[in-house]
Amino acid sequence: MELFVGREAELTEAVELLLGAEEGRVLDIVGVRGIGKSAFLRQLVNRVTGRDGVVVRAVDLLSEGIGSGHHKRGEEASGNVISDTYLQSIKIMLRITDGHDRAFRAFRLAMLESAATPLLDAGTVGNSVSLGRRSQVGPITLTTHLQVPIDTFRDQVSRLQRQADDDFVAAWTAFTEHRRVLIVVDSAELIADDEIGAWLLRIAARLPRTLLVMARMPMLADFGRLSERLTRRHLDDLSADEVAAYLAARLIGEPVPDWLPAVVYGFTDGHPYGVALTAELIVQVGADALHPARLRRMLAQVPDDRTRWGALIKTLLDQVSEPLLTRAVSAAAIVHRFDEPMLADLLAPEGDRPVDGEVGEAMRALRAYRLAHPVLSVSGLATGWSRLHEFVRQAVDNRLRIDHRREWLRLHAQAADYCFRWLLARQADDDVGEYGAWYRYEDPEWQAYQREWLYHSGFVAQRREIARARFTLVFLEAFYWWGCYHPFPFNRQLIEDWERATGAWSVEQPATEGTASNAEQRLADALVHLLDHYPLGGHKPATAGWDEMRAQLLLIRELCGLTNSRLSRTAEDAAQLARTDALISVFLAHTRRYRDPADPAGERYYVRAQQAFERLDDDWLTAWMLRERADHALERGDWPGGARLWRAAVDRAERMAVLDEDWDHELGADLYRIRADAHWLAGGFTPAAVGYGRAVAEAYRFQNRPQPPDEYTQEYYGEITGRAADRVLELAQRRGVPAAERFAAELAAALPAGWERAAPTGTAPTGIAAAIADGDRPALIAALFPTGPQKGELHVEDSGFLQRWRLRWEDDPQDFREHLACEP
Repeated sequence: MELFVGREAELTEAVELLLGAEEGRVLDIVGVRGIGKSAFLRQLVNRVTGRDGVVVRAVDLLSEGIGSGHHKRGEEASGNVISDTYLQSIKIMLRITDGHDRAFRAFRLAMLESAATPLLDAGTVGNSVSLGRRSQVGPITLTTHLQVPIDTFRDQVSRLQRQADDDFVAAWTAFTEHRRVLIVVDSAELIADDEIGAWLLRIAARLPRTLLVMARMPMLADFGRLSERLTRRHLDDLSADEVAAYLAARLIGEPVPDWLPAVVYGFTDGHPYGVALTAELIVQVGADALHPARLRRMLAQVPDDRTRWGALIKTLLDQVSEPLLTRAVSAAAIVHRFDEPMLADLLAPEGDRPVDGEVGEAMRALRAYRLAHPVLSVSGLATGWSRLHEFVRQAVDNRLRIDHRREWLRLHAQAADYCFRWLLARQADDDVGEYGAWYRYEDPEWQAYQREWLYHSGFVAQRREIARARFTLVFLEAFYWWGCYHPFPFNRQLIEDWERATGAWSVEQPATEGTASNAEQRLADALVHLLDHYPLGGHKPATAGWDEMRAQLLLIRELCGLTNSRLSRTAEDAAQLARTDALISVFLAHTRRYRDPADPAGERYYVRAQQAFERLDDDWLTAWMLRERADHALERGDWPGGARLWRAAVDRAERMAVLDEDWDHELGADLYRIRADAHWLAGGFTPAAVGYGRAVAEAYRFQNRPQPPDEYTQEYYGEITGRAADRVLELAQRRGVPAAERFAAELAAALPAGWERAAPTGTAPTGIAAAIADGDRPALIAALFPTGPQKGELHVEDSGFLQRWRLRWEDDPQDFREHLACEP
């Protein structure tokens, strides 16, 4: 149990505010570093946990990566600030409703509706809000391209913000009708002078029967008087009597000499963490063996400057004289959080891991000596993660950086390697299969490791090119997985994380023209250009600025060291660089192919990428390269080559399915669609209709394999059904309505039994016939194919759509793989 003394008045006030107020209240806890703000929050959580009708929600802004640092609010806030505020407000609302999905279902669905609302009028390139695929509401990114007056943009974002706030408050009001909620927010200095801080106070005042307690350091600019329901309390140093009480509690079972509290108080001025460290030192020496002169001599050796607490920690560790604990403190100071496997890896610089049990003992010692504390879950419970007290972490990190720089750099490199190995291991997880592993990009734990890896990877200057290549690898994999077809929030978040991390690196090496830090920004700019200009969806117009994108991709290749044959690299580095180069080659192929399908450079880049993926034993990307090359061959009129590549793609897809039982329905749908295109171009309308029908069926199955439907799968189903409908209408123009009706009937007959909307009689029913005659594409799709998921059914496990989907799957669970294998 954590040793805690004092703060009784503040704790009592907080509990009374929670239990007595019917309106939303805010308690602003302010104190210098090490004063015990986080300990105060943990003590408050402990006091109310278990009370009937009280729910606890905990948010650590530092761990969540929330806090933009814009230092502007209100009318001074720019477009980027208000868009970031919207993003971060959604993240906070989702965080504090985590674990109560049923109570907040309506709110989550309202978020989906809000996310689908365009910020700008149709026809302008503007802003979009998208949701991740893994969670019901998921991470949300607001992508900002200001091409309208700032006032117009502000008004539109403000309307979205008000709607999200109103939906949240309505759900919260119902949730708190018979309960009270304590929300504790640590590291609130990250938002105290920003627009997101102002938003948090505004929303907190609207939450009934709720107390928001924020802990933060004092700042020149802070929350001010933004809310009449805000109460501010400053945590002071401990009094002499409280120091004596702490020593009596810590030295329980041992006599406390009368002179001891005065000496400790005189040395620490009652600073709580200084008192705690000094008490631990006394425990190690033994209070009964101490004399006033000896303790004063020990404390006099601690410098009286900004390094004093780091020096006091060193004095304590020297007295403990446990080398593994000393190393553990240094390792834990480098990372923002750690668990036992991570700490074990950081303590093994040459692979010489500590023996079984030693790291666990070090973990326990870190807590026993009041150096570390558990990281809390959103419900206020301990997780498997720990963190050094920020007061300790910064003191030790600063001492290492100045006095032991080689070790400081080694630990950063070790932490970066550990996190990246973890990311790669998640990619190779056998339990989810090669296709399912791509969903890692939507996993919050994966994203946390990714942020930690980025932070550490750039501190070792000689590895900067490797760091840039690894970052580009993660970025382009996510972009290929989702972002080049439908807006993927993770790509924008990656850029933000990269710029945040490189900002930390620049403290060590300020950015100037030609320096590494300047290269990091150039890389970010090049990737943002790709995000901003790459056309989404299935249609890639030839006028999309492909030459400019190709120039940026070539720059990215250069910045990643892929053209530098002298770059020092390990075997692991070489494999990662090869994969990065292959993905760059994929997008270089796109810039050639979509600008001019006849350009032979497109095929050369595709071959280069495919050969690299084959050497890396990546069946999934190899299959997709074969699929893209087959499509490209048809576009440039090479039918024999397209047929050969198509067959190779089918064989590779079958191989993947046999190896890990992981059939890719999107790939299957594309393969059917490509084969249908080939038949269509050759005038084989009946086999083309069958192929388009089977493509639609595969795209429909894709809606719940392996996750519930989302924006990507919804758009993909719309693309495939739209392509099929377009063929029907095109045939009506070329051969007449009767031929189109027969084609539609044959297409519908290719769907599994019970799926079709048209009877397979050779003549389409009246509704379809009328849609064909009128050239009404939406009506034709609605009449011909099963209805896809609607906006409110995305990310939802038990939607009406998925009920219908499961019934169709039960009736016919085959996935047409046997049809692909038998296709000529």
